Amino acid sequence: MSTRTQNKGFRSNEQNVDLYFSSNGDFRLGVGGDIERTIGYPHQALIQTVTKRLSSSAGDWPAQQSIGANLGDFAGQENSRETAQLIKSRIVTELTRGNLVSASNLRVQMLPLSTTSIIILLFIKSDDSSQPIGFQFSYDMRDNKLIPRNL
Repeated sequence: MSTRTQNKGFRSNEQNVDLYFSSNGDFRLGVGGDIERTIGYPHQALIQTVTKRLSSSAGDWPAQQSIGANLGDFAGQENSRETAQLIKSRIVTELTRGNLVSASNLRVQMLPLSTTSIIILLFIKSDDSSQPIGFQFSYDMRDNKLIPRNL
């Protein structure tokens, strides 16, 4: 994980390098057959980190036991404004943990999709761009499935 100051947005730089994962979660191979890294792909390390944190529960990652939004806690709950607010709070807490993103540079919107599903829109201000980095996830509380979508 990279370090950022509290008042800054996310900054893509060489400190924010990760192994590049495919959309299926497999390592991505580069042209020479080596495992590819995210360097050279703007914001890819952040995209992967956000997706990992929101898709995980505490204890899923042995080297980082506390990482994970634990959205499974909401499985089976009613899709209400109150539940959406609790999920939003959980997301903000997880993404601001360890100063991954400062709260002032994070915007989260919750939109009902069905009686059991919501759309989660995230926007993270980046120091590298005038446009925020956008994320969209659908979360089904019936099946406890978080699915990343492209924005």
